[in-house]
Amino acid sequence: MNRLEILQKISKYLSRFSEQVKILNSASDFSINQTAEDILITLLDKAYDLDLKNINHAAGRNFPSIDLLDAGRRVAVQVTASKDLAKIKDCIQKFYTHKLYEKADTLYIYILTERQESYAEKSLQEVIGKAPKGAQKITFDPAVHIIDKRNLYGLFAAKQDIVQLAELEAYLNKNFGLLSIEESLSPYYESLKDLFNEPVFEDESGMTLKDIYVDPDFSIYEGCLGTEAGTTPSATHAKEFRQREDQPSLNQFLKQFVQDRIDSKLKHTHPRCLLMLGYPGQGKTSMLKKFLNEYLIEENLSKKKVFYFKLKNIRNGRQLLGSPLNLLYDEACIDADVQLNRLDFNKSLLLLDGLDELYMKDNMRLDDIEGICKELSREVERHPNLQVIITSRYGYVDLNRIRRESCLIVHIELFNLKQQLEWATKFAHFHKDTWLTAQKIEVFSKSSERGGRFMTELLSQPILLQILSTLKGEMELSKGRAAIYNQLFTELLERKYSADGKLENFQQIEIDDLRALIRNIAFLIYQSGNGYITRSQLLQEPSVMQFLSKFPNADFQKNIKGVLISFYFKENETHAGADDGDVAIEFLHKSLQEYMTAEMMDCRMFDAFLDRNRKGAYIIDSGNAGLVVLDELFSEMGASVEVFGYLEGLIDARDIQEKKELSDRLALFLKEFVQYDFLIPKTLDQLFFPMDQTMRMFHAAWFYLMRCDPTRNYLSDPYVRHRVMNYISIPDEVIFSGFPYMIMTNQDFSEFDLRREFEFTEFQYASFAGASISRSLFESCEFAYNNFSLADIRNTEFFDLTFIQADFGFAEIDNCQFFVVAFVNVDFSGAEFTNVTFSECTFLDIDESKFEEMILDEESLTEFIELDLGIDLTKSFVKKDGGKTPITKSMIRSLLR
Repeated sequence: MNRLEILQKISKYLSRFSEQVKILNSASDFSINQTAEDILITLLDKAYDLDLKNINHAAGRNFPSIDLLDAGRRVAVQVTASKDLAKIKDCIQKFYTHKLYEKADTLYIYILTERQESYAEKSLQEVIGKAPKGAQKITFDPAVHIIDKRNLYGLFAAKQDIVQLAELEAYLNKNFGLLSIEESLSPYYESLKDLFNEPVFEDESGMTLKDIYVDPDFSIYEGCLGTEAGTTPSATHAKEFRQREDQPSLNQFLKQFVQDRIDSKLKHTHPRCLLMLGYPGQGKTSMLKKFLNEYLIEENLSKKKVFYFKLKNIRNGRQLLGSPLNLLYDEACIDADVQLNRLDFNKSLLLLDGLDELYMKDNMRLDDIEGICKELSREVERHPNLQVIITSRYGYVDLNRIRRESCLIVHIELFNLKQQLEWATKFAHFHKDTWLTAQKIEVFSKSSERGGRFMTELLSQPILLQILSTLKGEMELSKGRAAIYNQLFTELLERKYSADGKLENFQQIEIDDLRALIRNIAFLIYQSGNGYITRSQLLQEPSVMQFLSKFPNADFQKNIKGVLISFYFKENETHAGADDGDVAIEFLHKSLQEYMTAEMMDCRMFDAFLDRNRKGAYIIDSGNAGLVVLDELFSEMGASVEVFGYLEGLIDARDIQEKKELSDRLALFLKEFVQYDFLIPKTLDQLFFPMDQTMRMFHAAWFYLMRCDPTRNYLSDPYVRHRVMNYISIPDEVIFSGFPYMIMTNQDFSEFDLRREFEFTEFQYASFAGASISRSLFESCEFAYNNFSLADIRNTEFFDLTFIQADFGFAEIDNCQFFVVAFVNVDFSGAEFTNVTFSECTFLDIDESKFEEMILDEESLTEFIELDLGIDLTKSFVKKDGGKTPITKSMIRSLLR
């Protein structure tokens, strides 16, 4: 047997040891706890080079505060199954009360089950510091002296003596080797159950997800519902999702799904694949944790096993496209540390959490995400007893394409006022000094002011409820979400720098330096595409090294860990991306990371392009130098929809002159940017997908141009106009990610063939004069004061939008559809219409002179007659016999018949 095999068995036996304690203790059988003291003596002696004795045996009774003692080395050990902070503090207090400092200087507390990820160090230090007068203060660091099976395994794994390791393995096998597969899964299931009992945001009061959880409402995708009545539109997605009037709670609905007791009124009465959607922070992961906790307690596990996967942690997630069940089987064996029966696994319940995070991590296409959903749907068809629940952010899956695969689709609704109040009441039980009380939330809900309405919108998301409730001061309600997050981080920084709360060892660090560090880490995590960065990678980053250089004895654990916990980072020692002994670092919530990423990008853009030397000359003096900055910020990952949203708020909050200066600088280099296709020449041979880099950097540069100065036409140069229009005409499916903020205010589209789908695009003042627009779709776009004169518009659809004072004079409009379009004071004079339809359209502020001399085919004329606009159509012409004929009243009467 080699060393790796021995270590794997040691890990398995240590896990079984702690799980046996959990199982028996949950049944009020505590006899194993005493047996564990004797078993631990051998393990602790080997791990820490001690010579421990069971002091309870020596005393003939249960000795207070400690169980094991090495009198020679003056080291004591307390063995307990309780992992909470109160138990730790009680142990230390009793150590002093019973004068055990006379026997030992150092105290270890071994948790038989599993220690918490962290403990409130400040609270513990207060207890440790209360040593009796004349007594030596105990040596106790919670990070070092509160230990469990993981600490033992880490010390064993560091040993090089294979003979000694084999002896340990044999000892553990003797005590814990005879367990069935069911018992072997018990440690895994206990860890899943514990997910619901973890402290929220490492809350020092001990508040757990279970303490604070509030059931959300949910809605069902209309394509999954039958034709029966009894539904109401979703409050979040009225067009796509509907709520059943008699539907149960979401947790109960998931149980019904697993038990195949879903309401027969659904289109597919026995779905076995469920896709659960929601926005960031709406509680998708929390819902799964609650469900797991109750399912593992209530359900008969021998009937259906359950496995939980954080998809961003899966190794080589792209394999889900080809053979998802094989990959998930391998992952489950690793996570549960058991060689599972494959046939049993194919009959289990699989919970796949975070499909959108997998998309970001593995740089997938949206088609890939849909492909995974479809392949998983096919797997449940192949395996009649297999069930799958998948979670994802809303918007990453084409629901019309997925529903044909018999996948049940639900959406988690935003918190309503009743749920917000319930959450606030629970939170106040643990934090009585919070400013965000239930009464305050009710005031916001009744406010007609912009700030009150915006706060109500923020409070509808559980994650933001949590974050806002932790702040000491009330929020400035008149600003946007980016400003809210800015205030959040500013207050957190100031709180840590207050006289009584300043982070230890940070006296010499400026507050701006600390903020820069936080946003740099957020940016690095975002750029990794994995949702995390390992500690070893982080320590190699220049910005982090520079920060640590300000400490006389730079130490990651002491000087960085406090920062991470304070600002909503967390460490994950079991992350797939972290090597042995390393730690993965990630944000507790993605939207916070995205805001700080946006702040990093924005600060770098303005600082770099506006920076000057001592002589007053700009540091960046060429397009190539500017491309270096754009490449650093945007070429690898670009900016997501969410990051662009935060950038929008950050830019808008800046000084007008500052924005004007940046737009001037970017416009100066725009021609050089497009000449290089937004790529750094020397890196061209290093690019795997140069089109992706080009589009990401173009989108970012164009976004800054339009947000900083939307009054300027950046397309006056024909060469620049041609290249830019080529960029925006590339379909989204050709590149890995589309552009969510294609603003074209005041841009000149003259003499260009535009073929593309535009959705929610701003076109105010944009000129399309003489442009060729064909096979395009404009949906929910903003048009105002646009010039379409002499444009050639063919095979194009305009849907759900408004034209304000648009000039279509002498334009050729052929085979086009206008559906749910409002025309406000438009000019159609001289325009030629062929096979054009108007459905559910309205015309306001009509000036009859702007409808003269139109040329219409018979179908288009009929459309205008039926619109009944009250204009004299006899001043226009109808196409006839290859020419045109004036429209007569008799012709109009004939068509009306």
